[in-house]
Amino acid sequence: MEEEIGDLRALAEYVATLGETFKETRSPMNLRQKSRATSAILTFLFGPLGVFYSSAAGGIVLILIAIASAGTVIGPILCWIAAIIWGDHTVRRHNESLDRLLNRPSDGDT
Repeated sequence: MEEEIGDLRALAEYVATLGETFKETRSPMNLRQKSRATSAILTFLFGPLGVFYSSAAGGIVLILIAIASAGTVIGPILCWIAAIIWGDHTVRRHNESLDRLLNRPSDGDT
């Protein structure tokens, strides 16, 4: 019984160590500026797939909506247009958040 308790304590310490290591190595956000021009080109050419440059979650959502509405012609076209808008919006928002975090003046053209 005591041996099992010792094993559980060792396991708990190991898990705690892994958690601390993960916290130290994990970055909360990408600290590089993203290009609005690159986002526009990628989303124009690849639609919802191009949104992955700026937002993985947005890309997945738009792809799922495009697939679900594939029976109609208008659904995928609207997803394509939404991808261009969504990509630009998320890149701009990312760059603004990064500027605030690093105390830099906001540059609206990047």
